Amino acid sequence: MTIWIANTTRQEYELQVRLPEMGRVYITKISSGKQAEIKDLSPSQEESLIEHIVRFGAVKRQELHGKIKAFVGVSYATDKPFKLDEFHYGLEEVLDNAENRSVEQAVKSAMAADMHMRDRSTGDRMSLSTEIEMVEEKPKSEKTQKRMKLTVDPKVSNQKVQLQ
Repeated sequence: MTIWIANTTRQEYELQVRLPEMGRVYITKISSGKQAEIKDLSPSQEESLIEHIVRFGAVKRQELHGKIKAFVGVSYATDKPFKLDEFHYGLEEVLDNAENRSVEQAVKSAMAADMHMRDRSTGDRMSLSTEIEMVEEKPKSEKTQKRMKLTVDPKVSNQKVQLQ
């Protein structure tokens, strides 16, 4: 049996797994945007390998076309090799998840800053709102920097504002 494992991240992925009926640890490195073909597996080895990579966030190829929460960028297939467009879908999911994580962390930071700027004895707000602006660091030659402005205000329900 054969399994293809695709790395849709921008980093090298190293797979290390101990498979049944194999006396040593199986190790393979998969470069960014590449796939590895693992051949000649017994059914128990295939099942063990899939169970191992799924435990660490890998998804089946068919799931690449939908929204995947917390996608780590590794996918597997048992029927045929991955096509180029599937790597594109995987990378887009990785980038979307990274952006969502960064927004969540920014909101947590803004809330922490708001809590820190309260009166220590009473806990009352010292200002009507707390505003934090974040700008993506890029070389000056690149003109498209992402900016985000967060306002913590108890009277406003949607507090994230994307700037262009």
